[in-house]
Amino acid sequence: MNLKEFYTELQNQPTPQKEFREKIANKCGVTEMTVYRWLSGEIIPEKLKREKIAEITGLSVDDLFPNLVNAVE
Repeated sequence: MNLKEFYTELQNQPTPQKEFREKIANKCGVTEMTVYRWLSGEIIPEKLKREKIAEITGLSVDDLFPNLVNAVE
């Protein structure tokens, strides 16, 4: 499940999407607009922020960002 899919699934969970965006923004030290851009796939967060997102969601970085599995940073 990638990050966008995880976010979409939150519609069916007790934790609303807005709270999720706020939590990610606070933990990563970015604006909620930046998080929205990550969720839409417009931009990809840097490595440390991807790791924080993985920690928050309980999913692996590879699952959340499958297009980066073979990418070199």
